[in-house]
Amino acid sequence: MFHRIYYKDTDAGGVVYHSRYVEFLEIARTEKFRKICPNFFEIMKKEKIILPVISLNVEYLKPVFYNNLLFIECNVFSLSALKVNFEYFIYCCKDKFHSERQLTNKAK
Repeated sequence: MFHRIYYKDTDAGGVVYHSRYVEFLEIARTEKFRKICPNFFEIMKKEKIILPVISLNVEYLKPVFYNNLLFIECNVFSLSALKVNFEYFIYCCKDKFHSERQLTNKAK
């Protein structure tokens, strides 16, 4: 998934504010589900499945700036009956560097 960095995503210095990454990752996860199964959210509602975040670990390797274009990759890292672990990678398309590694745990 591609995401352009807008002014609203940055601090006074034009650097992406740290908490904005969590929103980017949530959008990437939602798009991943939508791609795999277009009616996934209807199934979740019908089956009363919820996916709350129970753990979040972020490693910031390099800053990202206003107007950069990011590519955000979301993968299922591991899966069990009660937990799904997602792994995220964020790449800045300008420099093609690995910007962040993210792993989230969600209960089913």
